Amino acid sequence: MPRFAYTALNAAGQRVLGAEDAVSEAALESQLSPRGLALVRAQPQRFVLPRQNPRLPLRERIHFCFQLEQLLSAGIPLIEALTELRDSASHVRTAAVLAELIARIEAGANFSDALRTQGAAFDASACALVRAGESSGHLPEVLSRLAEALRREESLRAGLRKLAIYPGFVLVTALAALLVAMLGVVPEIEKIFRSSQLTLPWATRALIVGADLLAHGWPALVLGVPTLGVAGAILVRRNPALLRQRDALLLALPITGPILHKILLARITNLFALLHAAGLPLHDTLKLVSEASGNAVLRAALIHANEAIQTGHGLGAAFSVADVFPPLLRRMIRVGEQTGAIDRAMQNLTRIYERDVQEAIDTLQASLEPVLTLILGALMGWVALAILGPVHTLVTRMPV
Repeated sequence: MPRFAYTALNAAGQRVLGAEDAVSEAALESQLSPRGLALVRAQPQRFVLPRQNPRLPLRERIHFCFQLEQLLSAGIPLIEALTELRDSASHVRTAAVLAELIARIEAGANFSDALRTQGAAFDASACALVRAGESSGHLPEVLSRLAEALRREESLRAGLRKLAIYPGFVLVTALAALLVAMLGVVPEIEKIFRSSQLTLPWATRALIVGADLLAHGWPALVLGVPTLGVAGAILVRRNPALLRQRDALLLALPITGPILHKILLARITNLFALLHAAGLPLHDTLKLVSEASGNAVLRAALIHANEAIQTGHGLGAAFSVADVFPPLLRRMIRVGEQTGAIDRAMQNLTRIYERDVQEAIDTLQASLEPVLTLILGALMGWVALAILGPVHTLVTRMPV
């Protein structure tokens, strides 16, 4: 899609410069108009660096699916519905995506094909669901189920954020207190200890060494730690073996591993039920589910199950070959396969895993508060004793 550099006027008559993707200059004008910008001049950019469309925020995708389903159910044509959503969009990226969708549909593309051109804004599973809804004539129902699936994913993410808030606050507080002690208090106390020729305990010596390293090596820490973190993340993502080892380690962690495993299983079963109910073939369903699994270990297991199905195995037998799938999931799949109710079995599994995740998060959060309080108290107590112990020794040696 061409990219235009434009000059526009806002409501106050001020000139605004920018650049944006658009099918044509007329499409660019329609994209700027809902934002209160009047296009003055536009020129195609000849040299544009390749880039990927960022994914829309989860909340924006939920609003998009829900509102579009409501408009289509009311009998409003697709183009008019998308135009209404574009004109009322408050998120800049959402408005741009809707404008591009309208332009492509007006040029003759199907809705699902137009969605697929938006890169990461909509994943492959969402595009496949929309295509199935278009083919069957049940697009509003598919959008409603997709919105519900996204709401469930948002609920799981909210639980994880809730779990991370308190530990994050405690960690920041502990690091801030430790930095104040190491950079402000310890250097001054060290001068007193050095002039007194006092034999210091190991805890105090360790604190002084740490303060010296922090005082003289903070540039290396500030620059080196983020650089190593980014480089390590890039290396892991580009190396399939390292990526699988990392994901296997995440699943094997003693406390958070089971919670993460159930979150991923809830995502897999929910998406499987959604795609299968929309009428997608089993092969395509498993392929899309594996791509959206979010874990290299589970992805490999789903690919292996898909290959087993193509060689003639049943769904229950295909899932039974991988230990990464728990017995409950394998048993429910076999029952669903025998009764012809795979979709219902997957939906029941989704509810079970979501309930287990919520209970585990609540329990872990209740347990973390006293544990982290004790850890923070022990850390601050160690710093206080390392400083006040020698000070007390000095005071007791002073002549009265």
